[in-house]
Order: sequence, then C-alpha cells, then structure tokens
Amino acid sequence: MRPLSEYDVLIFDCDGVILDSNRLKIEAMQIALVSSGYCNERQVIKCTEFFSANFGTSRFQHVRYFVDNILELSADVQTQAYDSILELYSAQCYELYLRAEVTPGFLELIRGLSAPCYVASGSVEAELIKVFEARGLSQYFTGIYGAPTPKVDIVRAIRDKYPDASLLMVGDAVSDHKAALCSNIDFIFYAPFSNVTEKMLARADEYNFSVVNDYATIQ
Repeated sequence: MRPLSEYDVLIFDCDGVILDSNRLKIEAMQIALVSSGYCNERQVIKCTEFFSANFGTSRFQHVRYFVDNILELSADVQTQAYDSILELYSAQCYELYLRAEVTPGFLELIRGLSAPCYVASGSVEAELIKVFEARGLSQYFTGIYGAPTPKVDIVRAIRDKYPDASLLMVGDAVSDHKAALCSNIDFIFYAPFSNVTEKMLARADEYNFSVVNDYATIQ
C-alpha cells in the first residue's frame, strides 16, 4: 500500500471518513420518517435499513426509493411525502454535522499533506461547504463537492482536471469504491465507521484494494 503522501491528488468521502456522522445521519433519517406520518413501523425499519446499506448516495435518491418502493402510497400523496421526508431530514443535517466528531487522526493526516485534497460526498454540496467553513475544515480542501451531482461524476471531473496525475480516493462505502473504479483511480477503504464493513471487506478481496483502521498507518 502506497502512503498518501506519494499521491498527486487525494479525494475523501465525508461521512465516516472525515466526520463520524454515519450513525447520526441514520438516526436523523429515522426521525424524519416517523415525523412525516407517511410510514408505519415496518416501513420505517425497511427504509432505515436501505439507507444504512446504501450510504454514500444522495438523500434525494434514497427518499425517492422509499416513496416509490417501500411506503405503498397512493399517487396523489407521493410528491407530498417525498417533500416532507426530505424537509424533515435536511432540517437536522446541518446541526448534526456541526456536532459530529472529526474521525481520529484525520486532522493530523491532512495537515501533513501537500497534495490537492477534495471532498466527494453524497451529502448536499451547499450544506457541506457551509459546515466545513463553520468548522474550519474548508482550508484543507481545494474543492468540496456533493449532491445533487452524483459521486461518480464528481470523481470523474476531478480526475479529468489532473489527467497525468496519480489519484487516490478514501471512502467507506460501496458508492465510494464504484466512483473510484469508474475513474480508474486507486482506492482505500477506511473501515472504523463504515455501515457496510462486511460488504466492503468482500470487495477488498475481490478488487484488491487496501483496508485501513488508523490514519496514522497511511501517512
């Protein structure tokens, strides 16, 4: 495994990689689903399980899937349900991002890097920029990108800016690895806060990417 300092450009997912926010976001979605009034207990569990298992894609895709495939709503209330769940969830996200802990060792890691660093997240871009500025994290990144642009397109655009460079993505979800794979760049699975550890370890065996539990080991 190459140390991060040997790469020309570095791309980081946010949730579970920069911020320990995965658990908080799952709880926020559960609250939003219950508060919306459009879900019974069984449906809340199914939606939350899907949300957790498919972390890294945007909230818009998740809620659209809930409405179209799980909630069993009549056509005349689907749009209202979609808007309501999104509004309730989004209202919580900024505050939870402000209180989420930075993952252990991340600040020490990024302060020691000289290469351009980017954020490629499934979270809403405007929200991320605001949070990173409020927490003093934006200074470490050349660009902070997120939804509604799909993560695979974000990573591809960054790669296209540096066609002759060596790039690495650090992520904790299948969507992160798929984005790296589509752009033919290296990938590291940061495992401590992942919602899908077993799935990612299986992919690591299949695709031969590195797994790390401590940022100090890859500086």
